[in-house]
Amino acid sequence: YLPNEKDNFPPHVDVTGKSNNTRFLVVFAYLSDNKKGETIFLRQDSAVSKCVKGNMLIFPSLWPWLHCGNFPVETSKYIVGSYLHYVD
Repeated sequence: YLPNEKDNFPPHVDVTGKSNNTRFLVVFAYLSDNKKGETIFLRQDSAVSKCVKGNMLIFPSLWPWLHCGNFPVETSKYIVGSYLHYVD
């Protein structure tokens, strides 16, 4: 994500239907520090994960964890994201 007031991730959940309903956990590893660029959980009071290099964020992928990624400022935001899946 570039610090250009365009690169962000609007509010969403990571399980949206049958095609991705085997996801049960989301994992983000932050690879850069940033004053902003945090992940915000919109249904939990004051639930914010700051964009700090080396931090890892793990959370359920279902509807109660509606989240968004804020715009980074000054420097680019780099993350690695993945999911843990149920096995059929």
